[in-house]
Amino acid sequence: MSYEAYDLINQLLNRTPTARPSLGQMKQHPFFHDIQWDKLLLSPGPFIPSPGDGEDTKYFCVREGEASGAGDQPTRYSMVDNAPSTPQEDTDVNDDKMEVDDIAEVANIDAGIFNSFDEKVAHNLQGMNGQMVKHIRQRRAQSLASVKNRNIKEDDANPSHITSVKRTVSSQHPGMKMPVLPDYGL
Repeated sequence: MSYEAYDLINQLLNRTPTARPSLGQMKQHPFFHDIQWDKLLLSPGPFIPSPGDGEDTKYFCVREGEASGAGDQPTRYSMVDNAPSTPQEDTDVNDDKMEVDDIAEVANIDAGIFNSFDEKVAHNLQGMNGQMVKHIRQRRAQSLASVKNRNIKEDDANPSHITSVKRTVSSQHPGMKMPVLPDYGL
């Protein structure tokens, strides 16, 4: 690892957010000395994937049997060899920036990629959500029932509790008569 890379990483890993480099400082860092920031969007990327179809994941997933050593098989990635290293000199940076319509076209093309996610996963998520809500409601009902049963057992169904209340009232107010409480058959 170069000293410039090491220095940049250390600056980015600083625990104090205000001590981390700003965007301007990042652009001026020696690690990025070859980058032409004004023309970056105009230059082609060094790697262009070539998937077989919209659901092809060969660039992201290791298939069974392919997990052998890294040097055993050729790379699946193709580098762009014929791309110029710098943009053409006669182009104006402001004229070649992507227009809003161009960005919308790209967004429409990529929008279909996640359709299978909605169809396959949304149903499972909805089912899991329903099960979780049912489980939470059952636990709450059990909790409320146990609290209610405990209160009935401690307060209403405990004759010693009623007797102790009668004794307390009669000892504090000797002339006061306690009303007769109905027997609920508990």
